Amino acid sequence: MKAKPKYEYEAFVTAVLDGDTLIADIFLGFDICVKGQKFRMSLINAPELSSKDENEKNKALESKKKLEELILNKKVILKT
Repeated sequence: MKAKPKYEYEAFVTAVLDGDTLIADIFLGFDICVKGQKFRMSLINAPELSSKDENEKNKALESKKKLEELILNKKVILKT
């Protein structure tokens, strides 16, 4: 049985590094914001952009583009 998240934070995604890694500003409450935090999404393993294999690199670019379409410059909820 998977444990429930203990905390949830609103965040604003400022950059997508690849298909499973992003940078976000996290709103902690009480007018406190932590800017530029790097996150790797759990349970997702996207191909790496640094791959030397051209096919894998194309898949990595495709997954990054898709993630950008979904969450770049949008508010998300981070669960810990």
